[in-house]
Amino acid sequence: MEVGKFVHERLLDPSLGLGNPVAGDLVDWVRGLLPGRVDDLLGDIWSKRDRIEGYLWLVVGKSGAYRIKCRWAIEDYLAGEVEQAELHLMRAKWDLNEWALAHYLLGIMYLGQARYHESLIELEQAQRFEPYDKGRIQSAIELVQQTAAAQQHT
Repeated sequence: MEVGKFVHERLLDPSLGLGNPVAGDLVDWVRGLLPGRVDDLLGDIWSKRDRIEGYLWLVVGKSGAYRIKCRWAIEDYLAGEVEQAELHLMRAKWDLNEWALAHYLLGIMYLGQARYHESLIELEQAQRFEPYDKGRIQSAIELVQQTAAAQQHT
């Protein structure tokens, strides 16, 4: 499989479960209070992610903040903001290092950047922390190994 396609498919995989119903409920509540202004306000707030990041725990809890940071990372990576995506995932790892998702996403993003050694480290860490879905992670590890080996032979 072509690496770029694999990376995009994995980052957009709906089974990652990165939807945030709590944040959606909050948006609907604000829309009810401020009809016609909420999209402007939310767009302004959302564009200042670093400013609201410290408040995420208060609103959605530690696990919710972790998932939001992972979601932001995917959005930023796909928009070409690779450094910002990596920063979001590092912050997510600081919050909950023993959770697999941020490690998995970093591994996939590093694969997309041909950073194979770093990709393997993150994917192997994700595999260590993920007790249920090792198949998806293992297939990513195998692709990294195959791609790295093919690049060495060229």
